[in-house]
Amino acid sequence: MDADEQLLNARFTFRVRPIPVPSSLRPVRRISFLVLLFNQCFGHKSTMLQLQVLNWAIRNTENRAQFTRFLEGPILPGEVVVRFDPSLTRAVEFALAENLIEPAAGKAESTDVPAALPLQLAEKGKAMVARLNKYEDIFVIEKQFLNSLGGKLTRNTIDALFPKE
Repeated sequence: MDADEQLLNARFTFRVRPIPVPSSLRPVRRISFLVLLFNQCFGHKSTMLQLQVLNWAIRNTENRAQFTRFLEGPILPGEVVVRFDPSLTRAVEFALAENLIEPAAGKAESTDVPAALPLQLAEKGKAMVARLNKYEDIFVIEKQFLNSLGGKLTRNTIDALFPKE
């Protein structure tokens, strides 16, 4: 038996080792936030840009305050700096695979920006939102913030954060 065969025939054991994953990165939490964000958007439809802005806004007290100031009136350029989260894309992929969201009917706002393709909350996602809203003791701060935003957020509202030159 040569060295390669010995290596392939060697016994090995898998050991489960605890690896802490921060709660903010856990897929179930991310997907739950995602459907709540879709629920806040006008017509339960959103683009990736809208999702990124809302995802940024919901993350902490400072971001929530900045976003609220933006919604209340004119702001100075650079007063609100949105940080995009690459893990949001993964949450969107999971939600699409689980049929919680789906591509929205219609055209993208821009043919040269794939992220402009709108997505919408599917029936299964709406049912998940209803279940999440039924429990008053989960995502309390996040739900209060989203409810404080009042009406449904539109693309134009979010686009105002990114003025075109």
